Amino acid sequence: MANAIPGRNLVCIGGPAATTVGAGAQAVITLDIKQSAILAKLIVQCIDGLLEDITVLNIEHSNTSLMSGEQPATTFGGSSMTSPILGTRVLETSNLQVTVFNNNAATRDVVLGFTVA
Repeated sequence: MANAIPGRNLVCIGGPAATTVGAGAQAVITLDIKQSAILAKLIVQCIDGLLEDITVLNIEHSNTSLMSGEQPATTFGGSSMTSPILGTRVLETSNLQVTVFNNNAATRDVVLGFTVA
């Protein structure tokens, strides 16, 4: 990679563990930051349903909201061309909290991750 940072191997904050969100309920998903970075894009995946079933209500870092207003999770889908680049610096040992809402009448399993620079 032409723009790679020497000695850096962190490409994502998040993980493969899914969070179950009840029908018509919201959940706060906490992602621990293991290495300082600059947030790029939030990636949302709904494992057992349509991404349209999920709404992102808030992204928060150190008690500061990184978004205004709720957004459909399709905005943050893995192949979305409209996913905003956040550009927020996050420090090691802090965390991100993403609040999601399940618009469906069935439970949904949601996985989140952030790409970083």
